[in-house]
Order: sequence, then structure tokens, then C-alpha cells
Amino acid sequence: MGADYKKAENGDFFFFSYRDEENCIKDDVLIWNSVSGSVTYKVTVPETAVYNIGISYCPLVSQTTSVELSLLIDGKVPYDTASRITLGKVWVNEKEITENSRGNQTRPSQIQYSRWIKTDIKDSDGLFNEPLMFYLEKGTHEFTFEAAKAYIALEYFKLYHYQSPAAYAETK
Repeated sequence: MGADYKKAENGDFFFFSYRDEENCIKDDVLIWNSVSGSVTYKVTVPETAVYNIGISYCPLVSQTTSVELSLLIDGKVPYDTASRITLGKVWVNEKEITENSRGNQTRPSQIQYSRWIKTDIKDSDGLFNEPLMFYLEKGTHEFTFEAAKAYIALEYFKLYHYQSPAAYAETK
């Protein structure tokens, strides 16, 4: 679905297969190889309800520390938190932890690691643990992602109904 956009503007966009560091290949993904821009998708909502959004992406190696987006539905940001979506990147040690001449461990530099990530769009402030909720009426809507910091390979995003996990006492 990443490559099935309706409109892409003001950025460096293309689509093809993308391979991450673990040699996991995804086909027909949108490569958003710029810091800015916007991409719009046409989405058909089957019934009026509250939905959550899941996303599958691979952050591209770049000078940015995260992927930052805004979500507009039918040309409007539904609420403030949807204008500050942050998607994380994966960081690994550049080399092994070593000891210096005094016997102290020295921490190596961190480098970006490209890996496919499936996550929910959540509150970037960390105030709520559940995914963000969006009330949508039945019909066709336009979802626009605008970038503050992009550099992302987007496989898909999906609408779904979040199910809270069972309480620990019930699971136990």
C-alpha cells in the first residue's frame, strides 16, 4: 500500500523493493528520501467507528534521529497530537565495548541500523500507552502524511480496532 499513493508533493519520492540490514525485502514500498514533503492516500472506511492506525516502515539511514510526521485527514489535523507523530529509528553499537588504559569501559558510538518496524501511531509525549484514536465516518477519506523529518521506506499503514490486553490477573 505504501506505493499506492494518490499524490506526493515537495519531496524526493519513488517506489520499488527495499532491503533492510537483515536482508528482509519488501516489495512496492514508498521510498521517501527527503526531509520534507507530503504524501496523500485515498482510504475507504467500511463503517463509522473509532479506528487506530498501524504502520510498517523502515527508517532510512540519514542525519535525522527520528521520523517526524503530521497526519491530516480530509485536509485537517484531527487533534494536536496527530500533528506530532514520531517514529523511532534503530541504533546499534558501532563496535564492541572496550576498556581504556585505566580499566574503565568505554561506550562506542551509536550508528543507525535499517530494520522493518511494525508499530501503532501513538502519543509521542508518552502520556497514553494506547494507540491514537480517530473517529471516521463510513466512506472515502484522504489521509495525508506531512513530514518534518522523513527519510522512510513505507510499506503500508492500516486502520484497525485496538483491543486492550487482558488484565494480568485474568492472564495469570
